[in-house]
Amino acid sequence: MASRSDWRHDNTGRLLFDSTRRFQERALAIVNRQGYPDMRIAHMATTRHIDLGGTRIADLAVRAGVTKQSMGEMIDQLESMGFVARSADGADKRAKIVTFTPRGRKLLDTIRKAVAACERDLIARIGDTAGRKLRNALTFYCRTGEGFPEPPASKKPGRARKAAGRKR
Repeated sequence: MASRSDWRHDNTGRLLFDSTRRFQERALAIVNRQGYPDMRIAHMATTRHIDLGGTRIADLAVRAGVTKQSMGEMIDQLESMGFVARSADGADKRAKIVTFTPRGRKLLDTIRKAVAACERDLIARIGDTAGRKLRNALTFYCRTGEGFPEPPASKKPGRARKAAGRKR
C-alpha cells in the first residue's frame, strides 16, 4: 500500500477539505439526531444560499456553483420534506422564488445550534487562541482580495494555438 504522506494528502488544501468534511459530518449527525433523519450534507449546504426573504433558483445555482437543473432537484427534495416552498417571482412570472416554510425555519435553528456545537468542539480540541487565530486567518483568506491572480502565461502553445497553427 502506498504511503499517505505524499503531497496529494499532505497539503493545506487537503487539510481544509478534510476538516470541512469532518465539521459538516458532525453537524449533520446532530441535525439528524434532532429530528431530521432525512437531511444530508447537500441539503444543509443548499440552505445556506437561501436568503430569509427568499431567493430565485437561478441565483441559488450561481451561489452554489451548480446548474439550475441541479439546484432545482435539490429544491424539489427540500420542498418534498417541507422545508421550502416555491412561489412565482413578482418581477418575472417564469422565475420561482424559494422561501423557508415554518418547518424550514425550525430546521435552520437546529442547524445553527449544531454548527455552534461543532465550533465548541473544535475550540475544545485546539484551544481558544488557536481557534481565534484559525478563524481570523481563514476569514482573511476567504473574505479579502479581489478574486484570484491570473496564472502565469504558459511558454508552450496551447492546443487551440497549435490547431490554429496547423490550419495556416
